[in-house]
Amino acid sequence: MKQIWINRSVIGMVFLSAFLSITAGIMYLSSSWISFSFLGPEVGSETEVTSFWAGVSIVIGIGLAGTALNMVRIRGGDAPENIALFLTLCLSIIQLPPLFLWFGVWTVVSNGEALWAILIHLMLMAAGSINAVLLVKIGRISYR
Repeated sequence: MKQIWINRSVIGMVFLSAFLSITAGIMYLSSSWISFSFLGPEVGSETEVTSFWAGVSIVIGIGLAGTALNMVRIRGGDAPENIALFLTLCLSIIQLPPLFLWFGVWTVVSNGEALWAILIHLMLMAAGSINAVLLVKIGRISYR
């Protein structure tokens, strides 16, 4: 009984990370949540990079959601857990560049928008890191 609860908690965290990743990607694609008005006349120069990041975030989120569904469906084997571990590590790693850039913006401009973006990326990084720990320590993945 305990193993089923543990697997459900891991699967729930994977779903939460998928939701957060997709939501963050959509927030970057729609400029209504995060704007780059602090760039002044250079507004629009960030579109290509942020669109790429948003696409990667959405793809990772969809991959995590699909993997979590497979974790529910397939009780044996480590393939879904290994894929989820890889995707959650990717989710944590892709947060580093925007996090550092937003910290830089916050130190110069110190507006609430930069703080909001920093919190989003910290949440995504924390979710990915917690998933990795859960998948390795509590889940069925052997890390030897």
